[in-house]
Amino acid sequence: MAELLTTADLVRLTGVKESVIRQYVLLGLIRPVARTESGRLRFDEKTVRLVKLIKELNRSGYTLREIREIFLERWWKRREQGEEK
Repeated sequence: MAELLTTADLVRLTGVKESVIRQYVLLGLIRPVARTESGRLRFDEKTVRLVKLIKELNRSGYTLREIREIFLERWWKRREQGEEK
């Protein structure tokens, strides 16, 4: 299994501020895949791509609410097709 990334790693790899990463988590745009015993969030490589996508969509004029709706719509479609993730 690949090593999990910290919030600081996400900041470094995506150029997005830590406060923005926290906002994405709170809005449900990204999910940590684990937490340390002290409560620190851990992410996988997929999250790096997702944060970059969110950043690009936001730059293109989509609000975070619209991005969340797009993601939820895609999730429901996948679920209806029998794909869980």
